[in-house]
Amino acid sequence: MESRKIPFREVVPRLRSVFKAGNTQFDEEYTHEKISYTYRVFIITSGSMTVRIDGKEKLCSAGDTVFLCPRQQYSTVFHPPSFECINIAFDMSLGTADSESGLGSAYEPVDRIFVQTSLTPSPDLYAENLEFTDLPVFNSSFILSGIPAVTDRALSIYELSGGKDLFAGLRINSALLALIADIAEYATGAKNSVRNELARRVLDYIDEHCCEGLTCASIAAAFSYHPSYINRIVRSYTGFSLHDYITRRKIQEATRLLIETDLSMTEIAYRLAFCDSSHFSKVYFEYTGLRPSDVRKSNASI
Repeated sequence: MESRKIPFREVVPRLRSVFKAGNTQFDEEYTHEKISYTYRVFIITSGSMTVRIDGKEKLCSAGDTVFLCPRQQYSTVFHPPSFECINIAFDMSLGTADSESGLGSAYEPVDRIFVQTSLTPSPDLYAENLEFTDLPVFNSSFILSGIPAVTDRALSIYELSGGKDLFAGLRINSALLALIADIAEYATGAKNSVRNELARRVLDYIDEHCCEGLTCASIAAAFSYHPSYINRIVRSYTGFSLHDYITRRKIQEATRLLIETDLSMTEIAYRLAFCDSSHFSKVYFEYTGLRPSDVRKSNASI
């Protein structure tokens, strides 16, 4: 079916559903294979999950954002011992959402938002999948890390969804529009400048060299800048200091190594340039609320 082509500036997003999803206590990772009926954004608020889209996968943790287009097949792997995300389903234009409620069907049942691949999808439930002539990044699904204040935006939409007053619909769709604008700006680098381009290169470098004992000084040296300058542009671009961003990426990589390998705590600590296993365990707990040994034990039987 051919998609309707429109400029992104004509988008009129309308909320269909917003809900928290997750599990507070589970011992084994579990996988869901699904197809999205709607445009969807889910923001991880705690724990970690692996998302697979179109043959690519990414380990996501708190603050990461997943954007899905209608008809997108994907899978999510939830890692123990706990996980939570805020799931926001919406249409990009008027005409497909049920308008009986003042919130644009904010309480639409989950089975109208996505379907398990083991079931037969209902074609009439698919939202209109638009083709944006001036913003092609939104024509396919993607995952982003480091969008400033994205969790606060998502929580605001979730809290507003409980409103019953005359203006609740306006407030919630306004909050949704602000969230989509933030995602679009971050995904496209709309504030395109030399500083932002350098920030993106630094983040890519951190992703590629996460296991190589990164420090603020070593990253700055790789780009021939002073550490304070690199720190400033990374903070401006992501909302995190350079040290904090490096540590968050190390924690993500440590989680993967704990789940997918038999490396000892000491080996993981040294691989990721922590002083020792005690330092590694302390930092891991500060960022996740979990001890590495507990994560390892939770996955021992998988």
